[in-house]
Amino acid sequence: MTAENKKIHVNTLKWYTRAEALKAPHFPHYKREETEIMRKFLTKFDIVERITFTVVFPIPEDIFYEFIASILEYYADIFHTPLAATPAFLTEEEVEMIAYNHALKADALADVGDSYWLIEVKDRPRPSALGQLLCYKEALHDSYWLDKPVQMVLVADYDYPHVRRIIERFGVRVIIV
Repeated sequence: MTAENKKIHVNTLKWYTRAEALKAPHFPHYKREETEIMRKFLTKFDIVERITFTVVFPIPEDIFYEFIASILEYYADIFHTPLAATPAFLTEEEVEMIAYNHALKADALADVGDSYWLIEVKDRPRPSALGQLLCYKEALHDSYWLDKPVQMVLVADYDYPHVRRIIERFGVRVIIV
């Protein structure tokens, strides 16, 4: 089976209409402030036909156990204790939990008709948002089968014009709500 055949079709994600999303009490893995920013965005932009908040990028199979081992090593260093747990000694459920908790997760993917918007939510334009969007866009193309082009979008509560200008040079659409 090729890598292309292992891709997940984007339509299999859990999608919400804009109205359904606005009724949600919170969004997965969002901070409280990010939830409010996303609500402002959804209220102002009726271009969004549907949106998903469950854009999780699976760890590639060829580095999966190396990834798990690196996470365990990281925690062993933090707690200054050798962990007896190695990928070989963990249950399948424990390994999957570690993989999910440490996987890349985009804030949202919105279907806007002729394209998808890969969305990162921040209080203001930050250099870290650019890095996240660039990584997420590559991971999106590696993990998901897409039937439309993808536009990177940063949704922020207020502007930092000097940072916004740099981010926009990388093809990111910055929306200040």
